[in-house]
Amino acid sequence: MGTNPGKINEDYISRGLQRKSESYFLGASNFTYRRFRNDSGIFQNKRINLMQIIKKLLDSENTISKLKDQNSHVLQITSKKLVDRLSEYGLSLPKEERRFPASIDNIFLPDFVRGFIEASAGFSVYSPGFGISFNKQFLQEMHNYLADKLKLDEKDVEEDRIEYKFYDAQKIKNLIYRNFSKLKKQGICLPEIKEKFDAMVLPPAKEKKISISTKNAQENVAEILRLIIEGKPYRPFIDEHFSFPFGAYRNIKAYTGLSLKQIKRAAGWKTPYRRETEEKMNTYRNILAENEKESLRNFLAKHGYAKNRNLLSRHVRAVFGCGINKLKRKIRKGKSI
Repeated sequence: MGTNPGKINEDYISRGLQRKSESYFLGASNFTYRRFRNDSGIFQNKRINLMQIIKKLLDSENTISKLKDQNSHVLQITSKKLVDRLSEYGLSLPKEERRFPASIDNIFLPDFVRGFIEASAGFSVYSPGFGISFNKQFLQEMHNYLADKLKLDEKDVEEDRIEYKFYDAQKIKNLIYRNFSKLKKQGICLPEIKEKFDAMVLPPAKEKKISISTKNAQENVAEILRLIIEGKPYRPFIDEHFSFPFGAYRNIKAYTGLSLKQIKRAAGWKTPYRRETEEKMNTYRNILAENEKESLRNFLAKHGYAKNRNLLSRHVRAVFGCGINKLKRKIRKGKSI
């Protein structure tokens, strides 16, 4: 099992992470690593390429061994200093007691998540998405981070497993593989795992899922989808062609396999009020950039912001994600908004 105590970089992991590669390593280690003895530890995973990354990051001279009866690969390290440092990050705990880290800087968390997912995720050819089996508390804390970061649906992890379907999986992919070419060059990702994300496609809706299976019902659903995709109001059409809105929502689900909320999210649909607000805020930003005081006064008066600064503040925050003063500072510094 590679017990030879070959050379290794004992100082690879620092107190207070300094590099993306360290965070990636810790993410992968939460799933693959266990302390073996006082001065040694073992990394074990079925993905040989991940084990090669871990070996390279640690500058380890030890050999990666294959466990014939478990379809997995093992790398053993011997270094009390490194093993103790990993323990400071909770890796001496049994896997069922490990927790999603609260101390890692937000800038490094996507790398941690990528390392953990690449070590743990399982993919199915029958369902577009992926699943992870690990301890319930860790998975819940990781999901809470992803839900807040990516606006995923909230969910409670019932057992020691979590699954992400197509749309949530694609959002996670975009987060963890941002600047993919750079990550690949640095050797802190598995391209074959990204390929599994890229290969995900939504299966066609099954014929038997269509509830009322009439041509009119299908045509009505198709028209609702067209209005949503084109960003037009769809509720008047529903009110005209359905006795109750629930009937439309039920047919949409039956015909497409997706809820109305999922379809709107995928299409980037916005209410007319939201589009109007974005247009006004873009005008406001341009006026600030041009520093036209008279135009600014006219704009604020025209749209009621002069008498209601709180409304202006809410609209700025909703569109740009920051307050008015911060928006002005960004404009002065020439930052993209």
